[in-house]
Amino acid sequence: MVTCSDASTVNVTLRRSEIAPRSKFDADMLHELLLVLNCHSSSIFIETPTTTTLSPTFPNVHPSERALLNSIAHLAHLHRRTRDAVRSSISSHPSTIVRAVASAIDDQLKLFQQRVVDCEKAILSRDVDLVGGYDIVPLAKLGTWFSGWDRILAYVEELATFISRSERTGVEVLNRLKGDTRTGFPELRQLSNKFLVVAEQVWLKFLMTWVLYGKVSGLCSRDLFVKEDEKQDLEERYTVDEKLVPWFLSKDSADSILFIGFALVRTSSHLTNSGSEILYAHSALLRAIEPPIQPSTIDSTIAAVRVSISNRLLRRLLPSRTIISAIGFLRKFMLLGDGKFMVALMDECEKFKKRRLLDMGNGVIRQGEVSAVLKRAMVAMRAGLDDDEIEEIEEDEGVDAADADIEMPSGARAVNLEEHLSLEVLNIDPSSTSFSDFLTGHPASLTLRPPFPLSLFLTTSDIAIYGSLFSFLSSTVQTLRRLQVLYEQRRVRPHVPLAVWGLIAHATFFWREVWGWVQYDVINPLYDDFINIEEQSDPETVRVRHAKYLRRLNRAFFGHMPRGQEVLRSIHVKCEILSGRVVHWSEEDGVEDIEALGRFKKECSEFVGELESAGRVANGVGTEEEEWEAMMDMGLTDRLLLRLDWFSGAGHDAIDDEEWEI
Repeated sequence: MVTCSDASTVNVTLRRSEIAPRSKFDADMLHELLLVLNCHSSSIFIETPTTTTLSPTFPNVHPSERALLNSIAHLAHLHRRTRDAVRSSISSHPSTIVRAVASAIDDQLKLFQQRVVDCEKAILSRDVDLVGGYDIVPLAKLGTWFSGWDRILAYVEELATFISRSERTGVEVLNRLKGDTRTGFPELRQLSNKFLVVAEQVWLKFLMTWVLYGKVSGLCSRDLFVKEDEKQDLEERYTVDEKLVPWFLSKDSADSILFIGFALVRTSSHLTNSGSEILYAHSALLRAIEPPIQPSTIDSTIAAVRVSISNRLLRRLLPSRTIISAIGFLRKFMLLGDGKFMVALMDECEKFKKRRLLDMGNGVIRQGEVSAVLKRAMVAMRAGLDDDEIEEIEEDEGVDAADADIEMPSGARAVNLEEHLSLEVLNIDPSSTSFSDFLTGHPASLTLRPPFPLSLFLTTSDIAIYGSLFSFLSSTVQTLRRLQVLYEQRRVRPHVPLAVWGLIAHATFFWREVWGWVQYDVINPLYDDFINIEEQSDPETVRVRHAKYLRRLNRAFFGHMPRGQEVLRSIHVKCEILSGRVVHWSEEDGVEDIEALGRFKKECSEFVGELESAGRVANGVGTEEEEWEAMMDMGLTDRLLLRLDWFSGAGHDAIDDEEWEI
């Protein structure tokens, strides 16, 4: 039978006549089992890559008893693997969140280790929970003692292995733990919530460092989505890494967090006594965010901090009149509201493409070449001069651009935004919904690098939206002007068949109506609605109005219609090919060569169909305000449908069949 003494190890006297099945096991086996459960080596328990088992050569063990022993010994395998993974993470992992969670897992392992120690104490003290009559230690009771730990250790072992990978980020751990809390096992849900709280506490500390002080800790490179590149200019030094935005943070809140910290960075020299007041007020707001973090809580808190920044700091640095002037500049240039600039830019881009065609030896477009296109366009817009006169003025660098000056507060020197406007080459391949490659023959877009303090208002994402709108507008007006010039030449090109001029007429009508719609039915009324704001409004109110203005512009420009954008791009391409063929048309050419291009008329009809489909999905698009905006945008779509009615009914089909038949 099994007997227990008061010694530090278990001593037993075994009656060799006892045979399996047994309800007890000898002291050596018990001692070895406790050792292996605490990650020590054992002579009778064998460690394999997948588990720990009793040696198959160990004698006198019944199969059912061996199975129960192996299930307990498997806990040792899980314990060892978890311990090794945790030690590796704590000592060398670059993510602070990972190291914190690894430490929390290590604390959980200590509870298991204590359970093993308590098991030995219970045996030595002859606790009735483990030791039965005649000092027998039933194997079933030993299994009950460690019941529940198999599920816990299996979970922490898998979690520890997951977080130990060197490329693992803190946000991946946050998102994983949030998913783990949805388990149906109460003990695992409680444990994952515990780890989640630890991870979120670390994340919140990094967040507060940025939101309160405008500083990015070197310890949070794998955990916080705000990235600092010291090689960049201050205006472009801080960016959002979308891969590091956790599940509970919306895109708007992430942008607001970037804005808040950047505002503190840029205005630190302006903070005197108000700095401590702002710090205290914002600390009180951020303390409302407690783990486990709820999206509604953090969104409302960040919104409150942003409003506070606007009211306490930006109102005197960036008054509403300055912001509205800057938006007016963007309307004039990036939305092509200035006819002189539009014509000058289109002319210079056409000249640039012709020069490129004459110089086929070098297919690389340099940034300096594209920058020169914008510079010449600016000169031509100001002076209304020909090429020779433009070159003379460029050499003298003497063009007055006073009407682009933006008045700055506190007597600061006015800023000429034209100096911050640039036409930039984009190192991307144009997608099926992009229009950036039509202007120069290579992806390029007009962009603005807003100076301080306008950079506190105009975000990188705002400028990106303006850039995409500019690409669409410039491609539209460029194609329209090329078609109009060609159609005016129809009398001096009598060898071009009538059917071809019919295609030109169709295309000219289509793009003229699209251009008129975007300028007079979309941009003008939306812009007028935006600038109809009191000059006393705080910057946050103006920002919200501007965000709504941009959102509606982007939606109106078919941002919600990827298929519609694809069709428009295809029509653009066919119109460019058609224009090139007409310019080089000879009497030997036949209409069969361009018959395929005539299909663009069907694509025009397809685009109208996309508009009609989009107009039927305004209901249920989101919040009440978003649904109202969608309904208003549906009205804008209806206006375009009226303009393009020729392509939706039987009228243009009859014209195709009778007048312009190929």
